[in-house]
Amino acid sequence: MAETDSVPTNPRTPHKTAIDAANTAGTLVVVAAGNENDDVANHRPGNCNNVLAVGATNQLGSRSYYSNYGTGVDIAAPGGATGTDTKILSTLNNGTTSPTTDAYAFYQGTSMATPHVAGVATLVRSVNPSLTPAQITSVLRATVTAFPGGSTCTTSLCGAGILNAGAAVAAAQQPARLRVQTSPAVPSTITVNGVARNDWGLWAEVAPGTYNVCFGNVAGYNVPACRDVAVSAGGTATTTGTFTAN
Repeated sequence: MAETDSVPTNPRTPHKTAIDAANTAGTLVVVAAGNENDDVANHRPGNCNNVLAVGATNQLGSRSYYSNYGTGVDIAAPGGATGTDTKILSTLNNGTTSPTTDAYAFYQGTSMATPHVAGVATLVRSVNPSLTPAQITSVLRATVTAFPGGSTCTTSLCGAGILNAGAAVAAAQQPARLRVQTSPAVPSTITVNGVARNDWGLWAEVAPGTYNVCFGNVAGYNVPACRDVAVSAGGTATTTGTFTAN
């Protein structure tokens, strides 16, 4: 999905309904941040929840002059920029009212950057079909190439970094491990993403992503708050719930 409108915040209901339905069905919705050289917060669908918003960079690793920006941008990818590079070679068709011969042309825009990310997301899912949309997003963002020195991009303007296809696919094939402990050792029921197990204290192999960890009530103790724990592909994470006597 590479649509962008110059609509500040509302109405977003049709977009939101479609995006939420796709996300619930297990589909990652990748959208263009837009080409207005403005904060993505002012443009849909990049300002919707449950999307992966993509900004554009030029061949120098700086923000393409037209690309929308801001904390709502999740990741950047090559989008081309007149005057800096030769833009992005794209496929098209020469037909005006019906398909005729296939052709190629150079274009620029966040709509050129977005297919890079959607394609890599598909490759990530192909090597690890168990990944959820949120986990695919986590893999893509955790494996980016950092913006080069002197870039006009920062992580608060252009997302986590520049898409790195090879690193993302390699990472998605590496298992992650999560361990949940209590201090002191108390008989608390531990749930991870709503799933209760009695062996979370051991290393559990999980898909890369962010997990919500909660602890059950134990008589005589204050229960620690739930927390989100991020586990990168090939990495490990341990979280400890500290119970205090009441």
